[in-house]
Amino acid sequence: MKRYVSLIMALLVLLGCIFSTVSCKKDEENTDSTVAAGTEGELSKLKDHNFEGREITVLAREQFGYEIESAELTGEWINQLISVRNASVEGKYNVKLKVVLIPGIWENRTQYKTAIKTAVEAGGKCEYDIISGAQNQINSYVTEGMFANLHGNENINFDNKWWFDGFVDNMTINNKLYFTVGDVGVTLLENMNVVVFNKTLFDQNKISYPYELVRNDQWTLENLNEISKVYTCSDVNENNRTDPGDSFVLCGGGAKLRSITTSFDIKITSPDNMGLPEITMYNQRTVDIVDKFQSMLVSNSRAYFKDHDDDGSEVFPMEIFKDNRALMMFTLLSDVNELTASSVKFGIVPFPKYNADQENYYTHVYETLTVYTIPVNAGSQSESGLILEALGASSYDNVTEEYFEKVLSLQNSDDIDSLEMLAMARENISFNFGFVHSASIGDIGAVFDNIKLGNYNLTNRWELSEDSWNTALGRLLDKYLAMDGN
Repeated sequence: MKRYVSLIMALLVLLGCIFSTVSCKKDEENTDSTVAAGTEGELSKLKDHNFEGREITVLAREQFGYEIESAELTGEWINQLISVRNASVEGKYNVKLKVVLIPGIWENRTQYKTAIKTAVEAGGKCEYDIISGAQNQINSYVTEGMFANLHGNENINFDNKWWFDGFVDNMTINNKLYFTVGDVGVTLLENMNVVVFNKTLFDQNKISYPYELVRNDQWTLENLNEISKVYTCSDVNENNRTDPGDSFVLCGGGAKLRSITTSFDIKITSPDNMGLPEITMYNQRTVDIVDKFQSMLVSNSRAYFKDHDDDGSEVFPMEIFKDNRALMMFTLLSDVNELTASSVKFGIVPFPKYNADQENYYTHVYETLTVYTIPVNAGSQSESGLILEALGASSYDNVTEEYFEKVLSLQNSDDIDSLEMLAMARENISFNFGFVHSASIGDIGAVFDNIKLGNYNLTNRWELSEDSWNTALGRLLDKYLAMDGN
């Protein structure tokens, strides 16, 4: 949150439009998106060190190699940006970045973990100096003693602009942090959950675009519900059942509903008086949220949140939206690319608040974003930390602003309002320890997927699972507290 307002300001200056609602927190901002290698920008401010041409090896997921790999230029703009970033780091430190890519999506999780464990437990120096991976995989074995305490690394400063302080603060246990996120990985931005709306359908139904609601802190579940009442859903394919061929107020994949845990400020865990997380999800406010949201979703079949239809066929919510059969859609920022190739006129806003009493809009990040660690037996944790810090700084210099410009500005060049909304959404990305570690706590964060059923009773689920969830969290914290943090 501490720097993205200034980044969006730079983009708005380029577009000739500056919004008074977006303020700059930096005295000076470098607007050149391709900073010469190591000569200026944030990277140049880091300490000097000569690696004498040695390699620093990074393990990364093959499917997301574009975040780190630049050996073969493909002409893709993101590849070119990463190439500039890596060259800057290599030039400043006389180091060679070597990237090892292996399959690492959810289906490959066992093999990916085995590759890490084998490298760490083989004895001697680990073959990887930096390890990256999916948040929803790394978090499940961070307590197995394979990773170094990043707070103990002399070359990593989490006060710097390229680290995401909300993650650092929430994932630090007993003054130790074993994995982190920041500008070094663009999946942090790609996995932002946002709401896209169909401008044509809004216009046809004489509904005002929700931009002003957002600006006036009135973009809430209640107002979302009021908008939904104006639009009439229909059985488009006339088969007398609700299916992907119909029209809806709201659509999205099944897992997108769990994003309301963040956007409605449902704290799955909160720090206790010792600073350790305890489960605080269940309360009257959360019960009210679930009941009201379910009521909106099921009333007159207004929403469709499924990955598979009742007959087992795969559902693609994006196709519903692209076919002008959905007023709004819960989606990821990365999916906006698909819309730009369609004829749909769309806008983007953050997820709504639960009500006006909620302090801020909060943005959920889908749990497959990339996190970064340093193996406990790295050849030099200090040098690994320096390169990780440098990759973050150079990403801030050479990648982040360009990402917004390319993905947002150029592809939505006629929609300055959406740029402002995305700036707000990026500022308010939020993480919660309980959600990040959901898989280790009985998939506690996934319970909100069941809202799509329309008759989900959170109280019953809490009564059934409270003890097991608390037991699982206790075991997880015991493992954290038993680690020495080397």
